[in-house]
Amino acid sequence: MWIFLIKNKIMSKLDFLPILYNNFGHPGIIQLILSILKLEEKLNDLDGQSEYFRWASQSHFKRLLALKKQYETMRLEYNENSLDLLINALKKEEHHLQKGIKSTLPIFAKIIIKKASDNRIARLRDYIKTKAVTDRLPSITKLKNDEDLLLKLIA
Repeated sequence: MWIFLIKNKIMSKLDFLPILYNNFGHPGIIQLILSILKLEEKLNDLDGQSEYFRWASQSHFKRLLALKKQYETMRLEYNENSLDLLINALKKEEHHLQKGIKSTLPIFAKIIIKKASDNRIARLRDYIKTKAVTDRLPSITKLKNDEDLLLKLIA
């Protein structure tokens, strides 16, 4: 296995991956909710924003629509699955990751497997953590009106 020397540490090729790519995974569902609410608040008060923000308001509106669409997709996936199904899917994904890393595939195939699995694992862990607070997520408009649930999710 190839070895790289980075910042006085020896890393294998697979450990080198986060340095090559920003491996932040997907945004968590709570972070997505907060981003939507913050952007909506700014767009509802355009006069209080900077001139640069106002110039780009069309782009911000498009971004808000994209974030809401992403939330709805994640919300539907979240609401369709029980906690047990999510835990089983997480175990399967972790097994798939280990199997892919230990395979004899070329390193670039392993990188693709690792990146895809890391994102799915992060999403599943986020869903499991959120399931501890609420079994079902409401739409973003209902969530804005339910301050108790919103505070539980953020806390």
